[in-house]
Amino acid sequence: MRPSPRAFVFAGLVLLAVSAIFVFAGRAESRLYPSAWNTKPSGTAAFAELLRLRGHKVRIERSAKPKFTSGDIVVMPLIGGDGLSSVEWETVGPRREPVDQDPLLTFVRKGGRAVIVHFSSGSTRDLAPLSEPVDLTSPRSEAQLKVSLPVLSAGASPGPRWGYPVWSTPTGQWAWAEAEGQGVVVRLKTGLPILNRYLGQHDNAAAGLSVVATVADPGSNIVFWETAIGNVETPGLLGTLGSWAVALQWQLALLAFVVAYSLGRRFGLAEAPSPEQRSARDLVDAFGATLRRARKGGHALRLLAVDALAECRSALRAPVSAPASEVLQRLPSPLSERLAEALEGREHELSEALRRASELARLVREFQQDTRKASDSLRRSK
Repeated sequence: MRPSPRAFVFAGLVLLAVSAIFVFAGRAESRLYPSAWNTKPSGTAAFAELLRLRGHKVRIERSAKPKFTSGDIVVMPLIGGDGLSSVEWETVGPRREPVDQDPLLTFVRKGGRAVIVHFSSGSTRDLAPLSEPVDLTSPRSEAQLKVSLPVLSAGASPGPRWGYPVWSTPTGQWAWAEAEGQGVVVRLKTGLPILNRYLGQHDNAAAGLSVVATVADPGSNIVFWETAIGNVETPGLLGTLGSWAVALQWQLALLAFVVAYSLGRRFGLAEAPSPEQRSARDLVDAFGATLRRARKGGHALRLLAVDALAECRSALRAPVSAPASEVLQRLPSPLSERLAEALEGREHELSEALRRASELARLVREFQQDTRKASDSLRRSK
């Protein structure tokens, strides 16, 4: 069997789709994007999945104004900067009120806990090469871990400020804790070891988990707040009204789809097909059309004459078994002659047959009227 051209077109489209997937999926990254959504080398999706396997509930927050709860552990990747902005004040009448306050700073000062993962640059050049593994020590544990760190950051300055050491290298701190109000912030000097590309090397995964465990209880909620790296969800017009408006939007869209899909479709049991009932008029029209196509004018005239004979027999009050010759003898001469010619069934042209049929119908109608008048006058005379 020879394949149809449609099969070749479909196969070509499938090949193009697969090729496009390989091209876009294999494209090298030009910018560092340490997002928990990102499964490429510069992402942290593997680290987020590792936290889920450890029993934590992980979610990604993309809102510029998040609503953290008291049990959340906020993990914020940060490319450059401090990560906790100070409060700006403006004078409103006799008072000074804070404006544009950092949500993370507000959350931590009220007793929240956070982990800030620093990255020195947004370029993917920082992904390679890494130095030989560096020993990590912690005052909270006797265990030693080996972590691969960038060549330039292995002994460089740790960041904005120092705090209580969590993990230290021979040349300085790699992770430290800071008190902020009533809360705690743990800072990671460089987050490259927990990226997808390096998480499986040496003790990188164990070191990353231990940093989070410094402030996270088992089974706690881990929130990756990624607005600082550009993963921001901009709410639309309905989003500004609230989540209920977005849910209503999707419900209405689903309802519109169901309505459009169900148009013209019957619900419930299938309707039994009922054949169309033809009337007697349809039968007569169909029979007449058949005779007209066959040019059987004489035959049609004979059928009309048979009906006319029956009407005349009824008008004369003759028995049904009375022969046609007896009925014809009792009819007036114009009607009997025309009726006898029609009963012979001789073929005529269609126009001639119609003329004769019209004349015969007129004569029969006049005979019936005369017979009725005579019967009425006889009844009145009695």
